[in-house]
Amino acid sequence: MIYKSPTKVARVVDFKKLSMGNDEIAQKIGIYRTTVTRMLKQFKKSHDPYYVAPKTGRPCKLDARMLAKTEVANAIEIVKKAFPQVSHHTLACNLKAYGLVCRVCRSRPYISLANWEKQRLWALAHASWTVEDWKHVRFLNESKFLLFKSDGRQYVWFQLGQALDDHFIKKNIKHGTGNLMVWGMITSKGMGRLHRINGIMCRPDYVKILEKQFLGSLKDLKIRCMGKEGL
Repeated sequence: MIYKSPTKVARVVDFKKLSMGNDEIAQKIGIYRTTVTRMLKQFKKSHDPYYVAPKTGRPCKLDARMLAKTEVANAIEIVKKAFPQVSHHTLACNLKAYGLVCRVCRSRPYISLANWEKQRLWALAHASWTVEDWKHVRFLNESKFLLFKSDGRQYVWFQLGQALDDHFIKKNIKHGTGNLMVWGMITSKGMGRLHRINGIMCRPDYVKILEKQFLGSLKDLKIRCMGKEGL
């Protein structure tokens, strides 16, 4: 099917006014003769090259422009905010037709605008650092390890019909089974000490960790703090 643009329709009409035949017009523009006939017939009724004949059947309830303006997480929310007259199943089918896919929403730590700006300025200030500069940086952090299972997403490979087999099911226990919190550090010369944190760590506890574990790790790795090196 040849796309009938308004420009093409206007050219066909202009050639017809010059008393050119349909075959000649079709050959000159590069379309079929039957297409030229339909263009002239439609223009004779509408007198407008931009006219588009209304489509038969039930009118579409969806407007693609509304989809572009609606920021929501799933089809049910889109129905509530933009298309209350459409079922979420119908909307989901149309979203697939537009080339969209539905996936699990990824998460990341919330960063306020003020902290985002501080991070951006920090990155700009250290953009020119070399590998040697980064070797003087010590990375410290606390991590939690669950004693029974991982709280992240786990994948398994199995054959059809084995999804409910005990071997492929992740076991859960209500209210968890406890966890282990540790403090650690890494440097360019290796890992530092690993310290277990009992209970909730407060400021005095963290100061003690820095005095004993952090400084002790520097001593173990034979690292000397000189000048304004990063910690």
